[in-house]
Amino acid sequence: MWAGVTSEIIIGQYFFERSVTGESYLEMSQLLIPELDRVGLLNTVVLQQDGAPGHFWTSVREWLNTSFPSCIG
Repeated sequence: MWAGVTSEIIIGQYFFERSVTGESYLEMSQLLIPELDRVGLLNTVVLQQDGAPGHFWTSVREWLNTSFPSCIG
């Protein structure tokens, strides 16, 4: 399960069917971005990831780099 929490808003809940894979993480991320935009948080959010393999799946990295071009480091 994944959810985003601020002092005013709860975003999500997104339930993964099994363990998180690159494919399921990409799917969740693609649902998250429009929701962040809808609630006005897209330009202020900090997306923190750890070293989980799904976070570094090539398709996930490419999609995040396209979605957040100013964050490529």
